[in-house]
Amino acid sequence: MNRRRFLVFGMVSLMIVGVSNISSSAPREIKISVSKKNVFVVAGSKTPEIHVKAGEVVLLTFTIGKQADDVSHTFTVNEFKDQGWDIQLQEGTKSYKLVVPEKPGTYEFLCKTKCGPGHDDMKGKLVIE
Repeated sequence: MNRRRFLVFGMVSLMIVGVSNISSSAPREIKISVSKKNVFVVAGSKTPEIHVKAGEVVLLTFTIGKQADDVSHTFTVNEFKDQGWDIQLQEGTKSYKLVVPEKPGTYEFLCKTKCGPGHDDMKGKLVIE
């Protein structure tokens, strides 16, 4: 009887540990920087394109170099502004944890703030699979 209790306790413990490991997994980090030419640069990509899965939790880490006075940037996906996809970017490095919307498709991300030369090219694609 004691052996049976031990086995049941062990199996339940393993299930609890397994579930807690699943729920505590870290979000996937996506590193994005703004070049001196006012262009979004996505680490690991030749183009400013981000591929994510619907419902995925991601950590967007932005690195913004020293800018001229009164210059700021945003990272905005107009269709999902109300879900946190409208971020005012600051000089330095900062991360934002976001949930990818459940609506597959290709969406444009852009800088909404007139930031100087290159501003019109400060955009990219968010591809939700």
